[in-house]
Amino acid sequence: MPIRPFILPKDLDLMNSLVMEGFQYPENPAWSVQEDEKEGMIDRLNGIKRMWPLMRFMQIFAPSLRNLMHGFIYEEDNKPVGLVNYMSPPGRPAEWMIANVTVLPAYRRHGIARKLVNATMSTLGERKAKFILLEVIEENLPGVQSLQGTWIFPLRQRISIRCTGDEDRASFPT
Repeated sequence: MPIRPFILPKDLDLMNSLVMEGFQYPENPAWSVQEDEKEGMIDRLNGIKRMWPLMRFMQIFAPSLRNLMHGFIYEEDNKPVGLVNYMSPPGRPAEWMIANVTVLPAYRRHGIARKLVNATMSTLGERKAKFILLEVIEENLPGVQSLQGTWIFPLRQRISIRCTGDEDRASFPT
């Protein structure tokens, strides 16, 4: 299966490398991860790796901490080429944020990002999400267009999904 869930903490380095490489936009360098941002991302990743045993232990006693990091990895040609990660703030299990959706440049425009978002939406539908936030650079027309015709609609400069709770959960894409 080309989509698999994150395996933490094993996939932390993989997640970081996919974000670093996937968030490069030769056609618009301003959107790319900048050098100072890379340093900050590496520092945060190293902090998560150091704290992982404690975080895992705390999740046993504080269920709200179990939603801090989830995601999927898309594999093609026997290698990881895309990812999505999502999280819910502690104590707010009906609210979710899709934090990163990225596909390596050589694999873009093949529907991979949409498949990753669909897998996330299906999972969040099962978790009875009421609000899901996904930010996309407004000028990133391929990114915005890949989400058109789905359950996602623009809210100011963000793309968000609002659920009233009355939706038939089966209506979430699978």
